[in-house]
Amino acid sequence: EGFPEPVDLYDIFDIDRDDMKSKERFRRYLRNDVLMFYRDKQTGYMEISALVPKDPEFAAEFTNYVVDELDAFNQQVHARKAQEHRIFIEEQEAQSRLVLKKSEDDLAAFVQSNRTYATSPQLQLEYNRLSRIALANSEIWMQLRTQFELAKIEEHKNLVSVTVLSPAVPPAQPYTPRLALNTLLAAILGGIICVLLLIIRDQVAEKRS
Repeated sequence: EGFPEPVDLYDIFDIDRDDMKSKERFRRYLRNDVLMFYRDKQTGYMEISALVPKDPEFAAEFTNYVVDELDAFNQQVHARKAQEHRIFIEEQEAQSRLVLKKSEDDLAAFVQSNRTYATSPQLQLEYNRLSRIALANSEIWMQLRTQFELAKIEEHKNLVSVTVLSPAVPPAQPYTPRLALNTLLAAILGGIICVLLLIIRDQVAEKRS
């Protein structure tokens, strides 16, 4: 989303197209839902983690890389929109400047041709009309000029769209398998199976007797 054409993830993540092992490894990571997101509803902060089998260092590097790419992508989108806005304002400012110049020229030409306009009510009305037009066009141009200068500043801003509270680091212990939980479940399951076997053995013994 946001790109004019489909994006090749091999280019985004700098994957060697000729290295089949590298490509297959990357596909496997994506296919296995390597990235996980959790958003805190109260604070709005988002936690991102990566689940990579037997490679915690890569999981941390991959997570940090995704965050960096997200920040870079947001900055590119911001820069493109700021540039488009600046170009639009610049075009409007240029057109407004031409309109202002014409209205000022019309007013100057009227005064040049009617030096005694103040003595004629009709000419005074025309002078006032041309003055209002020139003043209105001047205010519009000044507003556009201000917006143009602000747009140029906005275009060159180096914004940080993602604030990292804590960078990803390799986990101290594997996320999975959870040995303690698996051991407990195995013990419980084993106990249930033993009880069932004892019950079955007693029933069989009763039938034989």
